[in-house]
Amino acid sequence: MSLTITQKTLSEIPLLKDVAPTILSEMVNRARVVELQAGEVLFRQDDPPDAFYLIEDGQLHIERHYETGEYRVLTTLGPYE
Repeated sequence: MSLTITQKTLSEIPLLKDVAPTILSEMVNRARVVELQAGEVLFRQDDPPDAFYLIEDGQLHIERHYETGEYRVLTTLGPYE
């Protein structure tokens, strides 16, 4: 699946509805598509923040991992959440 990121697409996302058009335009210019297979890791909890991610299709689990090896799913996000 291939996503075309546009300023209009971004402006229709509730989280971004009040972002200035110039900022949305810059986001579009810097955007890149990342496609993951089921079970693939996008980032780990201690990774430094370096990107803003939008989910076009599917779901992403946000997990908290503990030193004991246990983990807990904190939430599951879907498209444009």
